[in-house]
Amino acid sequence: MNGTADDFEKELRGMFERNFRRLRAETGHALAPDVKEAAWQQVLMYWRRLRSLAESITDTEVKLNLPNRRTPKGRPFGIEGVVDIVREADRTTMYDIKTHELEFVRENKDFYAKQLNVYAHIWQTLRKERLDETAVISTPLPEKVKRAFCEGNAEALAEAAREWDPVVRIDFEQGKVEETVREFGNAVDAIEDGCFAPPSPEVLSTAPQKYLTQCAADAGPDRGASEEHIRRRSVTSEQR
Repeated sequence: MNGTADDFEKELRGMFERNFRRLRAETGHALAPDVKEAAWQQVLMYWRRLRSLAESITDTEVKLNLPNRRTPKGRPFGIEGVVDIVREADRTTMYDIKTHELEFVRENKDFYAKQLNVYAHIWQTLRKERLDETAVISTPLPEKVKRAFCEGNAEALAEAAREWDPVVRIDFEQGKVEETVREFGNAVDAIEDGCFAPPSPEVLSTAPQKYLTQCAADAGPDRGASEEHIRRRSVTSEQR
């Protein structure tokens, strides 16, 4: 990439502003100045921390599709996702970008592995492509990074950035693909049938409040969110 780091960050700011104006025109929604600045901080720090990875991506926004599946009740459905791929001389890695908090991803690797198992199956079996590793990239900034950035403390920011590793390596296992597809099918049947049983205390105790709030909003005031819905919404749905 040509030019200095400062030059590119100025260009990045320009891209950010253009995207902001485009999205505002398309959606009719604007952001408060402090919210917009927080969004820019996230973009900038994400770039600084993962520049080498971003520059090594060979296939970006790759759409994966597992079509023609049937739920236990016979309903047709498919599973789709979007990933980034890094192809090196002797290694291929798949990255799934999430807006979930880093600690949540680290503590719930099994949930993310289910989705990545399906993606790995599509990539290896249907596309006949090599795959050696899968990982989730968590985009939210840790509090320590945000605080140092806002304070303008360069030394603290450098230290916080060194400690921050948003890439979470997750082992994939194609043998569990059918189990995951079956869970998706059960969720589709539950949604289509309007059958949403109250989640168990165990599920409620592990699902973050922000996901429970979203599930309740999705389900509506007259019905609760099922366990499958909470898991699907908080872990396996696409949130990029």
